[in-house]
Amino acid sequence: MHLESVTLDSAALEKLNNRRSEMAILALILRLTKGGAKKTKILYDANLSGRQLKNYLSFLIEAGCLKEKKSKGKGNLYYTTSKGKLFLSYWTKILALFETEMIIDPLDE
Repeated sequence: MHLESVTLDSAALEKLNNRRSEMAILALILRLTKGGAKKTKILYDANLSGRQLKNYLSFLIEAGCLKEKKSKGKGNLYYTTSKGKLFLSYWTKILALFETEMIIDPLDE
């Protein structure tokens, strides 16, 4: 029996679920805060409501993936921690599994 390779790309994955997953939103917030970001910037760039953002920020802070610091101006800055960067590293690897060709049977060449 000859097994073929399967290619899954992000467009194919979007057909499975048009809405963003919570994990994708968490990863986006962590990417946005790598160099520090204010709440408003995260809110607009992640396209979240104020209530949603508050919940995600609280979760990430409690999980140790995000830290909040006082800024010189108005509002606070949020920064991705080393634990958050580790999450992003794993998330990127998971996405790469679906965006590259996956061989079903590596012995069949």
